[in-house]
Amino acid sequence: MSTPDSEASGSPPSETQSTAPTQSKKKQKPSKARLTSEQKNTNHRDAENKRREGIHIQQEALSKLIPGAENDAKSEERLLTKTADYLEESYLDIRRMIAECDAKGIPVPDEIRHFLKDDDFGGPNWKTPNMDAYEAKKQKAEAKKVKPNGRSVDKSASPDDD
Repeated sequence: MSTPDSEASGSPPSETQSTAPTQSKKKQKPSKARLTSEQKNTNHRDAENKRREGIHIQQEALSKLIPGAENDAKSEERLLTKTADYLEESYLDIRRMIAECDAKGIPVPDEIRHFLKDDDFGGPNWKTPNMDAYEAKKQKAEAKKVKPNGRSVDKSASPDDD
């Protein structure tokens, strides 16, 4: 392209004034075709199936490690409950064995002794999860039921309060 100044002076266009259309410094990549909604759904389903299969494989492996859970790989809740119970029993067994060794004067390596922290299950600083607060909250919620007209009623209040 020429500018009015270059045309008027009759001089050829300078190097900064290119006659070809300007291109960006980056090479333009051909645009990728966008996925259709069907392709997106298929990809999502495949990813979800892969995730579920991975979970299933790990549940199978865990059910083989936990005594009494061999047939519970299909029930995630039962498998996790049995796993938690087994781990709690194991923690208590280890604590019992350490105490027994201490009573008999048998040295226990620090690696084993420090395996369980005081805050771990069965330790001196272990605090049982606060079920009292949960139960109180649950009872309070049950005490306040909502009538069909949308008004909440406190069952703990006496009928004369209305």
